[in-house]
Amino acid sequence: MSSKEQQAKEKRISSGIREILEFRSYKIKKTDENDDYLDIHGDRVEEDGEKTNVIARFPKNPQIGVKTIRTLGKLQEEEEIDNAMLIAEASLTHYAKKESVKLGI
Repeated sequence: MSSKEQQAKEKRISSGIREILEFRSYKIKKTDENDDYLDIHGDRVEEDGEKTNVIARFPKNPQIGVKTIRTLGKLQEEEEIDNAMLIAEASLTHYAKKESVKLGI
């Protein structure tokens, strides 16, 4: 895949994730991107005034294993994020599925 095709793909993914979060009433706070992943952070205020945080992560490596799940779980815990979403191109490995259920991702 050429660089331009890769950039176009990542732009479509980013806008799709933003649409999902906005549909769920989250306001986008910031976007982090590096060679391994794209993170989009958002928050919303519930009816009772409580603030809920979310992180949506798209790993650029199509193989998603336990390490990726644990990294997201650790990030969620360290930054006190209420909800985490993992957007994957391919299906998770068996052990990654078990780990995501265990961590609630």
